[in-house]
Amino acid sequence: MAADPRHLSHLAAELSRIGGSALSGRDRAEAVLDLLHKVYPFDAGFVGLFDPRVQRQVSLTSRGHSARVRHYHESPQLIEDFAQVALLRPHQPPVQVNDLMPGSAAMRGWWEIMRPAGFRSAIGLVLTTADGRYLGNLGLQSANGQGPGDDEVRLLHQVTRLIADILDPLRSVAAVAALVANAHAGVGLTHAETTVAVPGLPGDPVLDEGSPLLRATAGRLRGGPQLFTFLSFAAGPGFVRVTALACPPQPASDLHAVVVLSPPPDQHGLTLRELQVLGLLVDGCSNTEIAVALRMAPRTAVAHLEHIMIKLVAPTRTLAAVKALRQGLYIPAELSLGPQRAAVS
Repeated sequence: MAADPRHLSHLAAELSRIGGSALSGRDRAEAVLDLLHKVYPFDAGFVGLFDPRVQRQVSLTSRGHSARVRHYHESPQLIEDFAQVALLRPHQPPVQVNDLMPGSAAMRGWWEIMRPAGFRSAIGLVLTTADGRYLGNLGLQSANGQGPGDDEVRLLHQVTRLIADILDPLRSVAAVAALVANAHAGVGLTHAETTVAVPGLPGDPVLDEGSPLLRATAGRLRGGPQLFTFLSFAAGPGFVRVTALACPPQPASDLHAVVVLSPPPDQHGLTLRELQVLGLLVDGCSNTEIAVALRMAPRTAVAHLEHIMIKLVAPTRTLAAVKALRQGLYIPAELSLGPQRAAVS
């Protein structure tokens, strides 16, 4: 006997399956609408994620809508209309929209766009993640005046958070962070150099917004490699390994990269000063430039490089730079030339 698609346990299991798939955000949204259509046979539906940079919804998917309605879904007017009926408020229960609902008179889009398109009722869900973030909205529209019944509304409310979690762009950030072995802290870094929490990973003082480490990371991400690793000073004694992985573009997401901390690798006996020299070496600095940057005599810089080549078993300075870059055995110049950490030797 087939499972009842209107049963909570079945819906939750199907949503979990969608969430665990390799589908893109748009394809997940399509799969969610397919599933919800078995609960409530709507005539049209859309899923949008709120983009705080432009204060608008970015459509993940839309079905059964004209071009005019799709344009409305991504317009400032939709945000104004949603504000009238609390559809921008996290944890808001489903809102049924029709001609008689309180506040509908102030919803210009309902009267000027949706009603002329043939819709007589709608239900809006506020997508709120498990950690309380407003993600966006899901709307289902019907051409008749009869919206979903009380049982259907209750069921939609019960699965709203599950839907939000599987559409959350931060899921991909957590997946990227999981690629780093023994990670113990991490943050998401936006293009504006603000930070967002990574699900499943705590923060760390060295990853605080505006920290030297994050400024250095952001600078190296601009037009640079999509994956790199280096050493930095830990919040306490010693070093941490920093791994930065660029995030793929996603709708309504300003995420640039995920920055993860893990235990440092074997440093092959390299001293703090030698790690700083390596940081300048991997940036292509000459012996003279290294000496000037670190305020040392040229012969001292040469001596450090000779010691580095011995410890890394590298016959040339170029090969030493390649090994340091591949293994993350260097401290970026942006961090080396700041205040020194006397506690680290």
